[in-house]
Amino acid sequence: MVFAAAVLFIAASIWVLIRTRKPAVQRPLDVIDDAFDGEDARSLFETAPIGLMEIDREGIVRRVNRLECKLRGLEESALLGVHCAELVPEVERARYREQIQRKLDGQTALVTYQREYQHEGVRKIAVEVHEQLFRGRNGLIAGLRMASIDITERKKSAQAAYQNATELRALFQAFPDLFLRLD
Repeated sequence: MVFAAAVLFIAASIWVLIRTRKPAVQRPLDVIDDAFDGEDARSLFETAPIGLMEIDREGIVRRVNRLECKLRGLEESALLGVHCAELVPEVERARYREQIQRKLDGQTALVTYQREYQHEGVRKIAVEVHEQLFRGRNGLIAGLRMASIDITERKKSAQAAYQNATELRALFQAFPDLFLRLD
């Protein structure tokens, strides 16, 4: 009898929890303006510690932050309103334009890649680019957001470490010859 009462109590408690629980509101994670009010979203976009650029369905640059302008060595006015393919070297433009359109059509997977930006006419900056599609309120793809991270120093460090390892390997390979000559 006590067991039956306990089972009924548990069943009633579960029923009450299910009936009174408020449904969780699902928000798309990739629509930043829904997560913040307009001013907070703009502030977050502008002060992000990475370069951000957004393009629309046609590949036209619609928004960039200050760090993206700095990484590219260009003013915001030189970036806005141009097709993103115009920002890569001329020999890569046709292929890049095609790749971007396939990504915007959802035909190609988004991948992280590395690219070099020509900066200040002479210096090159290595960046790692992460892409994310964003959708409009209707659920359709509205554009592509690109986040650029400066990896120039990381690449220089890796190259220096590789150079050191190569020199040490050559040195250790020469040791047997050195010992044979000493005998």
